[in-house]
Order: sequence, then structure tokens, then C-alpha cells
Amino acid sequence: MTWFREMQLGTGTLGYQGETQEYYDSKRGLWTWTRMAIVAVLIGIGVMFALGSFSTTSTGTVTAVNADGSHITVTTPDGRTGTIGVPTGTAPAIGMSQVVSVLPWGRMVGGDITEQARWTGGAFILAGLLVAGWGVYRTATGYVAPTTVIAPELHGVGGRR
Repeated sequence: MTWFREMQLGTGTLGYQGETQEYYDSKRGLWTWTRMAIVAVLIGIGVMFALGSFSTTSTGTVTAVNADGSHITVTTPDGRTGTIGVPTGTAPAIGMSQVVSVLPWGRMVGGDITEQARWTGGAFILAGLLVAGWGVYRTATGYVAPTTVIAPELHGVGGRR
């Protein structure tokens, strides 16, 4: 037995709850709110990546390495200091140079991320706009969900009774 009555075995008749108009009427509008939440999340993530694409790229100097070599502290020529993660065992030595991107909100990440952030942000924003467009299309066309199963009458099929 499942928690959902319409998914129980043996209830596959024309009148079970999953195929009545009342069932569909009770679910009307649910996808509208869900779709709006999905659009908001996708566009929000896309905007964050797009903002990250405006980061400044700088070559800083490694000033500290933690004990296991998984994080390094980098100081840029303009005096900004930040800690970035690196793969364990590949940390550069103190005094070596390291390319970093300084994000608009002050955090540093290793490497030049501007192009990847621009493409990723654009992809998330495009996905959000496509979901929004699909919602507008569904609303504008007035889609009506099918409410019944149409099956041929069994009497007289193939000349038999």
C-alpha cells in the first residue's frame, strides 16, 4: 500500500481518483507556483555566476600554506589577502606566484574564472527563461489535461461477442 490512493494496485478503473476532473481541479495552479520557484532559483544562480564573471584577475604571491597543503594564503599586489583551496599536495611554495580571481564581494578563487562564470551564468539564466516561457505558453494555450481513458468497446470487436 502506498501513501497515495491513486497509485494503489487494482484501482485502474475509469473512475479512480487520478483520472477525474475533480482530481485535476484540485491540482490546478500547483505547477504555476512550482514553476515560478524553479525560475527564481535558476535565474538567481545565473545572476550570481554573471556577477562572478566581473571579477578582477590578478597574480598574487603565496604568503602561507597550511599544514596539509590544501589551502594557501595569497596576497595580491593591491594588498588584498585571501585563502584559496588547492588540491592536496599541489600547493605552491611560499613566495611563488598564483593567479587568482577576486570576486566582486571580496572572496578569492584560484585561477581565471571569468569566461567559465560568464558561460555558466548565461546557461542558468537561459534555462530560467525557458522554464518561464514554457509556463507562459502553457497558460496562453489553455492546456486542458486529459481526464478520461478512451478504450474501444469490447463487444463486437473482431466479430466475436
